[in-house]
Amino acid sequence: DPGDAAQQEAKHREAEMRNSILAQVLDQSARARLSNLALVKPEKTKAVENYLIQMARYGQLSEKVSLDCLEELYLLYQNMASKGQLHLHWITEFLLTLRRNCWRE
Repeated sequence: DPGDAAQQEAKHREAEMRNSILAQVLDQSARARLSNLALVKPEKTKAVENYLIQMARYGQLSEKVSLDCLEELYLLYQNMASKGQLHLHWITEFLLTLRRNCWRE
């Protein structure tokens, strides 16, 4: 079916775009860890990826995210999700965590 083929192609292009952006914003060890996390907790990992991609698109990432920083962000996401606090406040906390703990001048 041509519609199915087009849909598959669109999904493939989206996955390639996501991977390309993540390769630009994560260092090698952080990318490997994110891949491992995706196998165990795909929904949480996708949410963290989405925020990283969104921040990259808006020019809010001033340097690559390290493994330590990724783990801190992932824990922040888990804590806020468990408290039901995933809304705009999460994006603000995500960015503040990056600036405060990950990008030391």
